[in-house]
Amino acid sequence: MTKFLLTSLLLASSATHAADTISTLKSTPATKYDIGALTLELIASTFTQKLPSSKWDREVSNDNFKSYTLYHSTQRTDTNLFFVTGFEAKSKFINEQNCQALKGYIEQQYPTTNLFSWSFHGTDPSKAGDHLQHKVVMQAEENSAFKVDC
Repeated sequence: MTKFLLTSLLLASSATHAADTISTLKSTPATKYDIGALTLELIASTFTQKLPSSKWDREVSNDNFKSYTLYHSTQRTDTNLFFVTGFEAKSKFINEQNCQALKGYIEQQYPTTNLFSWSFHGTDPSKAGDHLQHKVVMQAEENSAFKVDC
């Protein structure tokens, strides 16, 4: 009988604690910025998982990138969001010229105005350049410390 009472008391207190936590979470508002930044992170994750590498192989037809790994992510600063595209390739192809070429290609394929309007509904896409920027990170597959950002 004592075990039953203790178990009932324990379950009741944990249910009350869980309800308090849910109430607190529901009462904490998310800003449009928080929601937009999260949406941008989801877009980056989806791009990483769903974009066929064959598309990149066809369109980035460059001997420098026969073998590479591609990923997308985001970075935040106090004033900007960055849509980061990362390439991992052989170290002999990691340089500023290739980084700028890839950044130009990424900017053409995924304009910041589109990414901004997809992420921050109801905002003026022409303001995207003020708040959202592309960033390319090229990293050597043989040595992760060797990288070029642009």
